[in-house]
Formats: sequence, structure tokens, C-alpha cells
Amino acid sequence: QWPAVAIDARGRVTVAWSDSRSGTPRAMFARLTGRRRLSAARALDGSAPRGVAQWRPALASGRGRTVYAAWIDERERSADDDLPQAHVYFATLGKRGRKLDTQAPVDLAARFDNAWAPRLAVHGRRVLVTWLDFEGYDWGVLSRLSGNGGTTFAGQVRVTSDAGDQEELADSPDPVFSATGKPLIAWTDWRKRASAAKRAHSEYDTFIASPGAANRQVDPYGGRQVSTFAPSLCAVGRRDALVAFQDASAGRRN
Repeated sequence: QWPAVAIDARGRVTVAWSDSRSGTPRAMFARLTGRRRLSAARALDGSAPRGVAQWRPALASGRGRTVYAAWIDERERSADDDLPQAHVYFATLGKRGRKLDTQAPVDLAARFDNAWAPRLAVHGRRVLVTWLDFEGYDWGVLSRLSGNGGTTFAGQVRVTSDAGDQEELADSPDPVFSATGKPLIAWTDWRKRASAAKRAHSEYDTFIASPGAANRQVDPYGGRQVSTFAPSLCAVGRRDALVAFQDASAGRRN
């Protein structure tokens, strides 16, 4: 399930996926050799205990042969009922994985402190990891940024800027660096609004922001009750970015 592909500047290909043949989903990877044959599959993180589920691997190529990976890992368990909790792990391929979503959740979210949908972007030695997280008792987009090839990361930043009294149900974050190195993240945005008691809710929108900066709506529908979702983001030129998204404004998905 959930295959991911990274291709470096010389055309070398790395593939990752969630493999359930052992009875437990595990994040695996393989590389395409010079003879266009896949190498034997290997675990993204061999240190994970047996029986731990891993989901949704993401890959990005760095300098030379370096490939970065992020995935969801369930090796941690909740303190009150001993159930698996899903967290974001990161590694340079061939090295031990480590947890990135390290901020303590609010009290209400302690039992449900799960993460999902990790994605990666790379610009030189800068590595940006984004994911969805329930640490605030709603699903927001979070990120961490490394300036030294993933050796260390700056603190966790909440990208979605919903107010504390708003319920956020974000989805499908997608990160990119502009050609100048500016990090940008696009995502599907849904926010609970008290105004919905008097006028139609705008449903799902497509938003964009740099980590810690103001959120901006990308789709052209403003407050209209029109849904857009599943954005894909890429850099264009030196400073611009192009966002593609699914659009339901005509009653069908385009």
C-alpha cells in the first residue's frame, strides 16, 4: 500500500511502500539498480520492534545518493489504555529512525495523540517534514525544518492558524521549497465556524502558508459553499509556486 518514489538528479530511483505480507504493515524500500532491476526490499527502520505497524512512507532525494524518508510508526502506546499511537518517524536511508512529533498534546488529546500523512521536501541541505497531527484535539498541519540534512531539526511548528475555539479538520498537506529556499505547504482546510448557524459554511478549501506565517486561501471561491481538496504543490521559477487541486464547484470533481 501507499507507494512512494524518489528520483535523484542522476536518475537513480528509490521506491518505498507499506508491506503487509508478514501480517503487520511495515515500511519497506528498494532501489533500482544500474541494470534496471529492483534491489531486495529492506526495512526503512530495522530498529522497529516486531509487531509494530508502519504506514504511509514518504521519500525525497537529497544531495548525491542521499534519500530521506518519513513514515507513520506505531511503536508507542497510550499511557491510560495501552493502545498503539501513530507518530511520525524520520530517517536518512540506512540510518536509525527517530520520532519527530515530540510536542506534548493538550490534555483532551492525550489518548488520541496520533499523526498521519507525512510528506517531505528538500532544498540543498534543508529538509522540511510536514504531517497531520491531533495534538491540539483537532487535525492540524504541523512541520519541522532541518538546515543540516536532517541531522537536527528546529522545533515543531503548527502551520494551520485556526483559533483555539475552532475545530480544524485539515488533510493532505503537500510541502515544497521555492527556488530561493522558501518553504511552502498547501493543504485541504476545513474549519468549524460559529457563523455556520446563520449562513452556509464554505466547506473544504485549499490553503497555503509558510510554517508560522499567515494562512491564505488558494482556491478562488472565498466564502462560497464550494469544496476543493487534495492539493499538489510545485515550485515555478525563482519565487513562485503552482498549486493544483481537485475542484467540486461544478458538481463534479475536476
